[in-house]
Amino acid sequence: MSYLNISFFWIMQASSDLSILDFDVPYTMTFVISGTIEVVATIVIMIMVTWQVVLVVVPVVIVLLYIQVNTIS
Repeated sequence: MSYLNISFFWIMQASSDLSILDFDVPYTMTFVISGTIEVVATIVIMIMVTWQVVLVVVPVVIVLLYIQVNTIS
């Protein structure tokens, strides 16, 4: 009989942990999605207002990535 009580305890504990996970995952995803939307919106607004900056920033980012890849490896 004690085996059944221990099994029931583990099942209830796992169920409780999954219940917490059910609330935590969507809550965390909302922060990730909202942060992504804010970054994309900021970039789009910057491109629309100061598109000349993009002409300078894109080549600089490409050169920086090239330097990072070649100096690390």
